[in-house]
Order: sequence, then structure tokens, then C-alpha cells
Amino acid sequence: MIKKFNPQKTKILKFLNFVLSIFFHKKKSDSIIDIKKCKKILIIDPTLIGDIVMLIPFLRIIRKNTKDAKITLVCNKWAKDILHNQGLVDDFIFVDSKILNSPWAFIRNIRYLKTVYREINREEYDVSIEPRGDLRYILFMHYCRAKRKVSYNYTGGERLLTDIIIPSNTVKHLVEDKLFLAQKVGCDYEESDKYPKLYLDDDEIEENDRYKLEHQLIGKTIIGIHPGASLEIKQWKHFDRLLERLNNENTVFIIFEGPKEEEAVARVRNSAISAKAQFITSKTDIRTYVSRLAICNLLICNDSGAGHIATALGVPTCVIFGPIDPELAKPYVENEFEKLRIISKELECKPCLSTSCKHNKECIDGVTTEEVFTKVMSLLD
Repeated sequence: MIKKFNPQKTKILKFLNFVLSIFFHKKKSDSIIDIKKCKKILIIDPTLIGDIVMLIPFLRIIRKNTKDAKITLVCNKWAKDILHNQGLVDDFIFVDSKILNSPWAFIRNIRYLKTVYREINREEYDVSIEPRGDLRYILFMHYCRAKRKVSYNYTGGERLLTDIIIPSNTVKHLVEDKLFLAQKVGCDYEESDKYPKLYLDDDEIEENDRYKLEHQLIGKTIIGIHPGASLEIKQWKHFDRLLERLNNENTVFIIFEGPKEEEAVARVRNSAISAKAQFITSKTDIRTYVSRLAICNLLICNDSGAGHIATALGVPTCVIFGPIDPELAKPYVENEFEKLRIISKELECKPCLSTSCKHNKECIDGVTTEEVFTKVMSLLD
């Protein structure tokens, strides 16, 4: 799955795996894992916001199959902001994923990592799982105290694992990849368990009601626009034009701003002022961001965590994809036709995360305002 998602990264990790295989050889387990018997489970996933939302079905299935187990998640800090009140994880341990991105960063920050490992290794786990098959995280997991260590071998890591999961050739989406892994460690699940879902607590629902009253949003069509993304090559530049097309007297726009997205938001905000549109700019912490998304009648965004959060909340969403193949990483939605619209150019060079694109960024710059407007209106009708 990683190979399909990022072939450039896979080549580098395969080489690193060759080097590591000279020094490591973990004894393999001679029995099939039955996770239902485990009491302490460690899951390693220090990834981005969208990835954490796509992890939700896996966590839910592990929880349902191991009701008495303690589940610990090693993750970035934003994972707790998203998952803390969902009943899926008992303990969060934070690690900065940037430190795991290369062997040199790993070595330079060894003192910091020792502190993280001390927290992780206060207890021994029956099983630790790295659900992505990413060699960097498998190497990190190698130093965690666990009787069984499980992952895919997409980028290698066989010599660091007790249990190697052979990927399925029929799996097409990152969520399905994790569902397959859940089955291989002994989990059962129902159709309704497959989809990421997020829930607000009572306090958040009450706060949203106050927010709608304060900003006179009752009876309005609320359209959320999140123009940012983690990489510039993923950012569509014409949200400002789209807002002008969508503007009417009964519509209020919430323009969401994440870290380092001031320029993208400013373009949309200036367009809203020129069009005399009703709008709110929302720049908050992640948990409040999740709550604010829940009041939208529709969200329009780039390929980012925003689309995954919105659809997990049940908000109809239109996502503009650039260099990534949406079949791998689009929001995983029940009743997709009713809730989701995808705009993506079919190009042979996808997926690609090159910063020096040879095709003039046709994947993202080739998307027209009219294309997005048509898709949005099909969700609003």
C-alpha cells in the first residue's frame, strides 16, 4: 500500500531495510496471533491527521474484539485531540514523527527518544502493531517491550518483526488495508465497523448551539471552506473564485485556517469581502476545529485531514485531489454517493509528491472552478 501511495519513499526504505537486515534478526513466532486473548496492546501510528481518522475503524475493531484489554497508542499530539473522547484508546504516548523520518534524525534525537521509550516500556505488551508497514515505524517499534511485534512488509522490516503480515493484492484503500490486518490478528467485524466515525460530546454540541446563535447561523446554509493542505502541490488556488460562484443571501461561509495557511485563507477572505458574502474565519485548536466542522452543511477542501474529519462527522464533503490517487486515500464513506464528491485528474504520473513537477502541476492547476462548482451543487441539491 505504501508503494502505491508513495513509490519514491518506498525505494529509499527498501534500501534502508537491506542495511538493517545485516544487523537484526528477530525470532519469528510459531503460532497464529489471537488478539482476543491479549490484555495489553500497543499500536504505533505517529502519522498525520487524515491518517489518524482512517485508523479509527481499526481501533474500533480492536476495541470490540478485546473489551478488557488496555490499548495504548503511540502517536503525534494531534491524535489525542481527535480521539480523546471516542472511547477507542486508553492511553496516549506522544512521539514527534519528524524524528522518525530518517536514521540521522533518529540518531540526533536519541536522548528525546530514550524518554519516549521509558514511558512506553513501563510495561510489557502482549502485542505491538504497526498498521502501515512503514519501515521507519517498525524500527521504532523494535525497541518497545512486546511479546509479539506485527506489521506488513511493504518496505521490509521482516527481521524486526515476530509476525509478518503478507498484504492482500485485492485491497485498494488505506482503510481496507488496516481492516485486512485486523482480520489477520484474529478480529471479527461487521459492515458498520468499517467506516471512520467521530462523535461530539454533550458539551461540544451545546457550544455549537451557542456558536450558531451568536453568529446568526440558524436557518442558513453553512458552507465550510478549508483552502490549505500539508503540501503546496496539494493546494488548489481558486477557492476565492468558487466562493463568488456559491455566494447568495442565505449562505454563510466558514473559512478554516490551519497552521501556515494564512496566504491561502487571505485570498478566500478577500474574495468574500469583495463579494459582500457572509463569512466567518475560524482559526482554532484541533478539537474546536472538529466541532466547528460538525455545524457545516457542506465542506469543500483539498486532499487533507479536513475531508476525513468532515465525512467522519457525517458532513457532505467535496475534496479536490492533486498528485495523490484518490482511490487510495479518499475519505472512506458509507453511502458515498450521498456524502462525497471527488475532483481528480487522471494522469499516468500519479501518485507523485515531487516538488519539481515535470507536468506543470496539471493534476491540481488543471482543475477548473466550473468542475468544482458542479460537484458542489450536486451535493447541495
